Amino acid sequence: MSTRAIAICASGPSLCSADVYRLRNNNIPVVTVNSSWMIYPGCQYIFAGDHAWWNVNYHRVYSPAEKWTCSETAAGAYSINYFERRTEGTFSSGAVAILFAMSLGAEDIILLGYDCSLEKGIHWHGQHTGLHNPTWDSVQRWKAEFEMLASEIKRRVNIVNCSPGSRLNCFPVVSLESTIRRVKK
Repeated sequence: MSTRAIAICASGPSLCSADVYRLRNNNIPVVTVNSSWMIYPGCQYIFAGDHAWWNVNYHRVYSPAEKWTCSETAAGAYSINYFERRTEGTFSSGAVAILFAMSLGAEDIILLGYDCSLEKGIHWHGQHTGLHNPTWDSVQRWKAEFEMLASEIKRRVNIVNCSPGSRLNCFPVVSLESTIRRVKK
């Protein structure tokens, strides 16, 4: 591979196991966001920024993946890896996961499950129990966060959105197949 590629799998309803296993079969490391580790327990990294998510889910996670958070409280409480995000303001776990992938040396970042819409449902795994679920307001906030993030990091990394039907348009939307071919050259 001429560039170092990392895929990030968020929880949008477009995320499917066939795409995730396509990444695995092509030896592309995977960061899963929040409960998306369940679609691919063999992922390399689980990233959940929220202490609340770890409170509810830490004892449910049986994946051998490295566990990461940007919550100092969660890192201390559960002895998981702490990622110090160097951004101001609030950002979703999906947005911070992009910064995390960059910290791992990614030159190409492949986004899956980044739907930024509720048109086809809340998550691929259904509603969270005991946690907040997306609303139209939160989706609009996420879009603004991603746009701000995209303008800050555009020159440092190549990010493509391979989420079918995504409403997130600040990154080029391309097919997963063509992206895998490109990063495998």
